[in-house]
Amino acid sequence: MKLNGVYTQIVLSMLLAAGGVALLLGELERSTRVVELNKRLSEQAELAVSLLSGAMIEDIIVEDVPVLETAMRQAINRYPQMVSIRLINDQGRPIASASSAEERAEHELVDFNSDIVFEGESFGQMQVAWSTREGAQLIEQQVRHTRLNTLLTVSSLSALFLLLAHLFALRPLRKTHARMSSVLSGQFVQKQSMPWFVGRELKALDASVEVLQANLRSRDAREKELEKARNAADDANRSKSEFLANMSHEIRTPMNGIIGMADLLQNTELDTDQKLYSDTILSSAASLLSIINDILDFSKAEAGKFSLDPTPFNLRRTCEEVMSMLSVSAGMKGVEVVLRYHTSVPDGIFADSVRLRQILTNIAGNAVKFTSEGHVCVDVSTADHNGDLKLVFAITDTGIGIPEDQIQKIFRAFEQVDGSNTRKYEGTGLGLAISSHLVELMGGEIEVRSTFGKGTTFTVTLPLQPVQRPTEYMKVESRDLKNYKLLVVDDLPLNLHILREQLGNWHADVTLAQSGQEALEILQQSAEQGAGFDVIVLDYQMPEMTGIEMVQRLRTSGWHEDTPVIVLSSADQSISADVRNALGIAAVVQKPLRMAALNQTIWSAIHPATAENPDQQAGGGFDESIPAFRVLVADDNKTNRLVVRSMLKGTPISTEFVENGRQAVDSYKACPPDVILMDMSMPVLSGIEATKEIRLWEQETEQTRCPIVALTANARKDDRTKCLSAGMDDFLTKPINKSALLDMCLMWVGDGESPV
Repeated sequence: MKLNGVYTQIVLSMLLAAGGVALLLGELERSTRVVELNKRLSEQAELAVSLLSGAMIEDIIVEDVPVLETAMRQAINRYPQMVSIRLINDQGRPIASASSAEERAEHELVDFNSDIVFEGESFGQMQVAWSTREGAQLIEQQVRHTRLNTLLTVSSLSALFLLLAHLFALRPLRKTHARMSSVLSGQFVQKQSMPWFVGRELKALDASVEVLQANLRSRDAREKELEKARNAADDANRSKSEFLANMSHEIRTPMNGIIGMADLLQNTELDTDQKLYSDTILSSAASLLSIINDILDFSKAEAGKFSLDPTPFNLRRTCEEVMSMLSVSAGMKGVEVVLRYHTSVPDGIFADSVRLRQILTNIAGNAVKFTSEGHVCVDVSTADHNGDLKLVFAITDTGIGIPEDQIQKIFRAFEQVDGSNTRKYEGTGLGLAISSHLVELMGGEIEVRSTFGKGTTFTVTLPLQPVQRPTEYMKVESRDLKNYKLLVVDDLPLNLHILREQLGNWHADVTLAQSGQEALEILQQSAEQGAGFDVIVLDYQMPEMTGIEMVQRLRTSGWHEDTPVIVLSSADQSISADVRNALGIAAVVQKPLRMAALNQTIWSAIHPATAENPDQQAGGGFDESIPAFRVLVADDNKTNRLVVRSMLKGTPISTEFVENGRQAVDSYKACPPDVILMDMSMPVLSGIEATKEIRLWEQETEQTRCPIVALTANARKDDRTKCLSAGMDDFLTKPINKSALLDMCLMWVGDGESPV
């Protein structure tokens, strides 16, 4: 029996109760007997004193001591409980005394005092001491007897009560408990009828167990149905994900041919119509690719499979690339895209660069889409939030704005502010929902402030983790422009502010003009004062007077004819070499500005002899110093092989093409290339298996490791993980362009290490 069992508790309780009752009754018996003893002794003492005083009254009066003492000793011998007698006269002086030879402890004595009165006159006092020893012993014996009887009686009654409690309550309760335990553990048992004498409360409890068993059976049945439904939903979700992945792969493969060939077509000589057709192909393909990516990302978000892959990267370069990508669609609408990158923001940070780029592209792309005139500005800064440094992106546009009651709606999937505008502005309505999910996943916040009809500002705040030791790839070198005077001309105040801020960081002496006419007046005044400018930086597209018109008037003005001029031009504003040479334009820098390129261009314009790259015209071609090396391309798709062959045509790079993984392994063993571009899905032997075989062969033969880059239409993160786990070194997702392909090859041929 366990100590915490109900039987143990009842028995212990009864024993404690019996002991307590026995002790209590014993003490009650003791107090009663003591009172009786004292009363009896008092009566005996009164009687003895009365007899003695009556018999010895004459001797007491005459104070005959010998006679008195003799009489008192006789009285002591007659009464065994009497210990001593003492006579005191009426003046308080002892006259006679007698005591028993047996000594008694003081606590065993009781004193009685009685006055001696004869014929109404007091003749003193008689003091008698009585012994209580025999009486106390008798009382203790009686108390023990009482306690024992009480204990036996209460124990017997307790045993009887326990027996009845077991029969009427505890045994039925234990059966009910055992049944309930079986039910709770999932072992359903048949109901057993309770005895007729069991109380209705226990019968009700047993009935409750029956109800519980029925409820649990119903719950288990529902859980099985839910489990079945969940498994079906998981299977459906898995099938959907696999379908989307396969669809993405199948679409990306022909898209690679479309985008790749259109990209190559852009580098050929085209007339105006052909250039328009080529641009349209690229733009449409990019839109289709964006929709595919949105659908895949939303599917991941729904399945809870979004994950981050933080790496060190150059944030400034990433922001500039996003702005450059958006500038094409913005330029077609006459909308200017501007990047403001504060000096407090480090160039190298640690985060998921792909997801951060996706957030910026979605939000800034939306800003461009819903802005028909004006500008879109991406402001990158830092802020201190309760001691933690945060990275803040503020994307501001001058577009249609959002009604206040519609702001939260824009973060819901497939929704836009006005459904009627969906066809006008296109898009899936997934971009902001995905961005909001990503920002939350990265531990940040996204806020929106908007004035309907005037514009919107999205503010994204993310934790900032700077790279402690940035690599050379992350550093943005710039030359000091101290003591150089620059005139900056732009009709957009925001551009002027950003340029003045950046040029000021390079310590240049900057003068601003908001129009061509104002700039000419400044130049004329400086010429009259005998001063001048080292460089003039001006916007191409300005109202009233374009940048080219201003340069034409400047060159014929008779002052500042030789001052270097740098023109800032959008992607769709090309300036022919003849015009540049005729007007003495030192360089044309494409907007949105990349500050490192602008710094180098300004320096080159001031010091043409030391110019590292005098031709800054957009689309100036690829670096001609590409080294000669050999690339093995494994891809079963004929179009993909044609795209890669065409992209590498005209470079010192030699190529070999194979159609499956087995051929790739055999070709590698026969003549190892400098780089392998490996498709994942191929017949005979997949790219994954081919890579494993190549790595194993390298280990066995101690061959130098050859860089293998996955060139595949599989865009999921787990595909990238599979490739890297198999031994591949990098991952390039189709569709690709020539620049990305060359950069990837050159990166691995250079030192075999990723730049970040």
